[in-house]
Amino acid sequence: MAMSDQIPPDIAGIWVGILLRLLLIPLFFAWIVWLLSGKKENAASWTFNIVLTLMFLAQIGILVIAVLASIPQ
Repeated sequence: MAMSDQIPPDIAGIWVGILLRLLLIPLFFAWIVWLLSGKKENAASWTFNIVLTLMFLAQIGILVIAVLASIPQ
């Protein structure tokens, strides 16, 4: 059985969507803060990093919950 037979065909689209969401949402918030802060670069950088970190931790939390749910009790 080939590797491509085991991978669902829509997995590439799902990964692209996840990656875009993880980058575009922090970018949007950083852009808003950049405009509101008088175009200060540090404010946008901090905002981008904080939002990206929070979203990354949320994805890890979802993964942990899914793994724990799959463990038989």
